[in-house]
Amino acid sequence: PGADRDDELPISVESLCDTYLPQLRQAQPHGPYRFLGWSFGGVVALELAQRLMAKGEEVELIAMIDTLVPGLQRAGRSRVYIELAKDLDVVGMINKLRQMAQVRLVLKAAQIKGRRAAARGQALTPTDRNTWLTIRVDEIVERYRPQPYGGRVLFFAARDTHAWRTTEPWRKLIANFDVVTVDGEHEGADGLLSAGRVAPIAAEIAARLS
Repeated sequence: PGADRDDELPISVESLCDTYLPQLRQAQPHGPYRFLGWSFGGVVALELAQRLMAKGEEVELIAMIDTLVPGLQRAGRSRVYIELAKDLDVVGMINKLRQMAQVRLVLKAAQIKGRRAAARGQALTPTDRNTWLTIRVDEIVERYRPQPYGGRVLFFAARDTHAWRTTEPWRKLIANFDVVTVDGEHEGADGLLSAGRVAPIAAEIAARLS
């Protein structure tokens, strides 16, 4: 939702799953189910798995790829400042503040454009649409509160991502939680879904399912 029409942008993780779950069960009425989700997709996969298990279905595996725990976006920004302050990195802190101020300006401009376009039924440019979707995803992830999960999760963590933003908080919610650290970054040319990084992830998942 929201990929083609600006008035259908997602409003919550729950509403997304309200849309996806009937489609999923139409394609595959019963388990065992296997999910894979990168970043925000891992959160959606977890909510879908929770719902299916509540209906008595079997979920064999969720593979999460560098998925940030909901509610840590703002906490993560504060943690960056704390780490820089501990290192007495004044220049680093100033540069980080300047960088984040610039990002906030870009996001705010896209937010205004997105809301105006949605109200008028107008289309956004591809760049503005991607930025607007990023804002909406951040907003709905911040509001979502995942529940403890009793199934099996295989988590692929980018080596360049701080563990306190990903793996550590998930361990408190998921008992059967196995982490595989992968060289690379969350996204971009060296991201975990890039051609050079995705093959080892696929091979690891295949090995765990065999």
